[in-house]
Amino acid sequence: MGASTGLNMVNEASAVGSTIDGNMDASWSALQSVYVSLEIPLTKRDNEKKVLGNTSLRTRRRVGSVPMIRAVDCGGESGMPNAETYDVTLEITSMLSPTPDGRTRLQTLIQGTARRPASGNPNDVRCTSLGGLENKISEMVGKIVAGK
Repeated sequence: MGASTGLNMVNEASAVGSTIDGNMDASWSALQSVYVSLEIPLTKRDNEKKVLGNTSLRTRRRVGSVPMIRAVDCGGESGMPNAETYDVTLEITSMLSPTPDGRTRLQTLIQGTARRPASGNPNDVRCTSLGGLENKISEMVGKIVAGK
């Protein structure tokens, strides 16, 4: 009899992008402030390539002010989303690049897995982004750059 891994296979994740009405320097500074505000510790930062993020953020129920059920879909059991009750580990990466018109392109990629807490079951489920956290990051960066 074969063993099963319990990992749900889903489509590859893709980055959510937006354009910030500000230059690279202002956007880079704002992006770093947003990660601090959302309580996402930085485990990855490349000042030259303008990439930052966290490669293994362990969280439950929310990331900063964003409820987990708005951030990721990790399947569900008995009508309750797993993202609401499972321990979630996320990889969150944001990258900035200049646009031809002097503004800044922000792209954020979120991927993750979730595990039922205290179950003794080592099987993770794959989590796919719902766009809520990426949109919150973009919105916050835009407001900081605009001085709002």
